[in-house]
Amino acid sequence: MQNSAKQRTTKIFFTICFFTLCFLFAFLAYSVTHHQTDAIDQSAAAFISSHSTSQLIQVMKVITFFGSTKFLLPAYILLVLYFLTRKKFHYALYISASASGGAGLIYLLKNIFQRKRPGSPILQGITGYSFPSGHAFSSFVFYSIAIYLLWKGNFDNRWKYAATLLFLIYPLSVALSRIVLNVHYVTDVLAGILLAIIWLILCFAIISKTASSGHLSS
Repeated sequence: MQNSAKQRTTKIFFTICFFTLCFLFAFLAYSVTHHQTDAIDQSAAAFISSHSTSQLIQVMKVITFFGSTKFLLPAYILLVLYFLTRKKFHYALYISASASGGAGLIYLLKNIFQRKRPGSPILQGITGYSFPSGHAFSSFVFYSIAIYLLWKGNFDNRWKYAATLLFLIYPLSVALSRIVLNVHYVTDVLAGILLAIIWLILCFAIISKTASSGHLSS
């Protein structure tokens, strides 16, 4: 009875969070589309540019790699293969669906909004549209999945807390790198983070639902 009440409270909490974040994303998208955030984006870019150094830029070039497809795609493939070899097919399916569905969502939204990237990017060879930030979205999704798997594993709690902190800091660093390298506006990054949390709530809700119904338990 107590567990049932706790589950209902948790479900209500995440439902409220989900719709609140959807509203915030929609509001941000509307503001960006109608150029109401231009002053904020320009002020943020000017502030970061004035405080950037050549050393910081080099560090950010390294950090941003860990939010790129060149890193995340092989990382996802290795994770999926690991769980397939361990015959944990439900984990392999969840990871594949979360990653591929998220990539499709970002591609769709970028082509809907078609926002051009900032001029004079520090990181060259970047193509595609700017809003929302794919790096911010993808890194938050990947490292959140890593946190989920970490807490499902049999590790010492001290390692779990330390790794969780690292897995939270790193996607924030990736998001910051996109602004420092002038390949995204600050509102692109904020939208990517909001969308990642929305997507994760949806994915974990589906995982909980299928787990409780007894599907994909092998």
